[in-house]
Amino acid sequence: MAELKLKQIKKTYDEGPTVIHGVDLDIRDGEFMVFVGPSGCGKSTMMRMIAGLEDISAGEVWIGDTLANDVPPAKRGVAMVFQSYALYPHMTVRENMAFGLKLAGKSKKDIDDAVNRASDILQIGHLLERKPKALSGGQRQRVAIGRAIVRKPDVFLFDEPLSNLDAALRVQMRIELTRLHQDLGSTMIYVTHDQVEAMTMGDRIAVFNAGRIEQVGTPLALYQHPANLFVAGFLGSPKMNFLPVSASIFGQNTSLQLPGGELLSLPGARAEGELTLGIRAEHLRFADHGVPVTVELVEHLGDVQIVYARAAGQSEPLAIKLASDNPAPASGSRAWLAIDTAQCHLFGPDGQAIRYSQH
Repeated sequence: MAELKLKQIKKTYDEGPTVIHGVDLDIRDGEFMVFVGPSGCGKSTMMRMIAGLEDISAGEVWIGDTLANDVPPAKRGVAMVFQSYALYPHMTVRENMAFGLKLAGKSKKDIDDAVNRASDILQIGHLLERKPKALSGGQRQRVAIGRAIVRKPDVFLFDEPLSNLDAALRVQMRIELTRLHQDLGSTMIYVTHDQVEAMTMGDRIAVFNAGRIEQVGTPLALYQHPANLFVAGFLGSPKMNFLPVSASIFGQNTSLQLPGGELLSLPGARAEGELTLGIRAEHLRFADHGVPVTVELVEHLGDVQIVYARAAGQSEPLAIKLASDNPAPASGSRAWLAIDTAQCHLFGPDGQAIRYSQH
């Protein structure tokens, strides 16, 4: 196991754009860190630089006490699990898992012990004599993870390892990877564009956007206290609702005028000007009075319903989350929304969160 430090990491391609812009990040020994962000945000490039598969244009990667910039990939003490599994089709599962140890000159006993231990952990002992073509997608992914485990690396790197699996299997593998981290206690870095994976698996999450880290924190901290509009809109399903508001200070409160002219008072807030109000779907409810909306769509998801309703002056509908047994208004009907002011977020013209006493 090892801690990992990224210091002012930059990546610029020859005569091309800069794709990583001076990233700083400390990953603790034994931590499960998730890199999350939209496609093209730089999270996989960052992981490949940690692994030594991409050159670092500037900055330093420290793995434990070692400056790893010029250390060959095989000697960095990291093991990477790819989205594509990258198994050798002509080898059995046992041979695939043992291959790296054979190249390293390990004894047959050490190799057999390591493979048997990893196969026990991953419950794939009955598959050791099969070849990859005889395995399901989930089994192939376990083999790829097993190949990493046998090396006993200081750091595990997972690059979107579940994206090729169906929805049910992804849920199962999320549980198994979380359990694996608890059993091994190893430092793990996990790249995904799926915010559900990030929220359910990570000890902490680093949210990437356009080659920069927008915010780092626990899943709950990022969900409840997003640093800016990007994080607020990226984490959460459905995403946070945003309303443009005109704010003015009124005594100890801030008065917000919504696009339709309605007024909302935020106790403890001290802000003014043209701002953005953020509110999660679960913090809106239908009431006898409030913000008038027109219901456009009701999605029935089994345990919950998501109602999409448009307020005056809004380009996008608001999402409202209701329990399945809570009656929802019909599509096309008029209704009123009550906003839980204790759960509101304010963002300035620069997109950064405005902190006040309720938060």
